[in-house]
Amino acid sequence: MSYAASPDESRRVLNGVLLSLRAGMLTTAATDGRRLALVEKALTESMPGEGDVILPPKAVGEILKLESGDQPLTVQLTERQVSFRAGNTLVSSKLVEGNYPNYRQVIPSTFTHSLVIPRQEFQTVLNRVSMVVSETSASVKIRLEKAAMNVSATSTEFGESSESVEVSYDGRTIQIAFNPAFLLEPLKHLESDQVIMQFNDEYSPISLTGDEGFIYIIMPMRA
Repeated sequence: MSYAASPDESRRVLNGVLLSLRAGMLTTAATDGRRLALVEKALTESMPGEGDVILPPKAVGEILKLESGDQPLTVQLTERQVSFRAGNTLVSSKLVEGNYPNYRQVIPSTFTHSLVIPRQEFQTVLNRVSMVVSETSASVKIRLEKAAMNVSATSTEFGESSESVEVSYDGRTIQIAFNPAFLLEPLKHLESDQVIMQFNDEYSPISLTGDEGFIYIIMPMRA
């Protein structure tokens, strides 16, 4: 989920990943202001305290390497430092100073439309269609009709591409434009067979969910 963090090192808070312990829940979140990736999991053991810390990007990369093993991961926090241990491997890092923005305010409380999409097929189609995307036309358009989703892109440099995917959708016809890279990132990292897309209209935040506790919010592009 660190893929949703800002690459701009001058935005130190958004360049990192939030780690939050509250009410028996562990929340990790990353956002660059145009998208948000969030994972929430209930803790199996009680924690001695609560609070929020921001992990720097380099530390996040090392932690992901630890998580890929089969050793349990333990976390130790102090006021300015965090340590992660897996077996005999210990990773320590300073924390990013600052307050993380209120990311929950960008998550819509309700949605009027919902559809179920086969994740791998959606990822494959997006990869093929986005091959014609260029710097001057960096968007793909998704047109939703009853039981069908058409993914298309056009550029003066590379021409046009269009493919359709069968989906579970029974709402009104609508077309939404996306940055294809932003849409592909969560699909590459999720493990679920299907993803659920929820939205209200062409211009409001859109939600993608799949694996347990995961939610991805993305802002559409203005077509």
